[in-house]
Amino acid sequence: MSLEKTNLIDNVRRLSSQGLITQEELLAAYDEGQKEKEAPEIATQAKFSNILYYLGAGIVFIGMVVFIGQQWDKLNSLTRILVTLGSGLVAFVVGVLFNEDERSRQISAGFFLLSGLLIPGGIYITLDILGLQAGDFSTQAIVAAALTGAYLAGFLLFRKKVLLLFTIGFATWFYVALTSSILGDTVLLNDWRSQIYRTMVIFISYLCLGYYFSTTEDKRSAITTWLLGIGIFGFLGCALSLGGWREDGNHFWEVIFPAITFMFVYLSVTFKNRSFLFWSVLYLIAYLFKITSEYFSDSLGWALSLVVLGFLVIGVGFFGLYIHKKYLKS
Repeated sequence: MSLEKTNLIDNVRRLSSQGLITQEELLAAYDEGQKEKEAPEIATQAKFSNILYYLGAGIVFIGMVVFIGQQWDKLNSLTRILVTLGSGLVAFVVGVLFNEDERSRQISAGFFLLSGLLIPGGIYITLDILGLQAGDFSTQAIVAAALTGAYLAGFLLFRKKVLLLFTIGFATWFYVALTSSILGDTVLLNDWRSQIYRTMVIFISYLCLGYYFSTTEDKRSAITTWLLGIGIFGFLGCALSLGGWREDGNHFWEVIFPAITFMFVYLSVTFKNRSFLFWSVLYLIAYLFKITSEYFSDSLGWALSLVVLGFLVIGVGFFGLYIHKKYLKS
């Protein structure tokens, strides 16, 4: 018996003799300890089960797509709608029914996933059969808005992360379709910089959503992590692209890009977020490669430019490692 355990038992004896602790309190504390011990195992089992449910739903979706593709020419219009849109709606209803029972609540996520994969294609097929312009941006915006509202309502009612994931996806689709419909065939839609600015708005919204969820009980969920990771990856990629190259360069974005990366390094410390630090350092290295090859390769020569660049990369790597060890390593 260890000394720490012996001291603990002696303290229990002393408190018991003084009437400061009861047998019921000791047993209650013991039971709570056992529950805490079992909690991580239960959480791991639940995550594994969810993965299997999602995997199963994905396999079912692939099987349905292959089957429908093989039988497509043999199906009439009504049957095509039923096997696509109808199957998606049925999957959603089944997910709702499974969610009502606590014992089968986890299974509902698989059916919600299946519905989100089937319904958009089913709507497109239905509109095409009805003779409507399913590929038109304005039509897509209406469909995406309806799906965003439906899945957002589903998430608020059932609190399933997969419904939130589809809500974000459909909202992104709505934004792209709406802006494309508004811009039409204007020069802005065909200009690559306008496209990057439009895309940047999407990644900024992901960062804002990720930050919001990080302030709630979902701060450690996979969706929060992915939103922040994809958000910073896309935003920094857009900012670096806007800097252009040589004669097409934009000096404003080239000048402020290092400040943006250091801002995210600071935010990585503030929010204890490793993905912010990782992508900031990686994009800063990419920026150094770009600036060196763009402005110094002709004057210094490639050999000397590579030497200078190598030392800069070493410095950036050391800086990132220092920040990680000092502020982020748990």
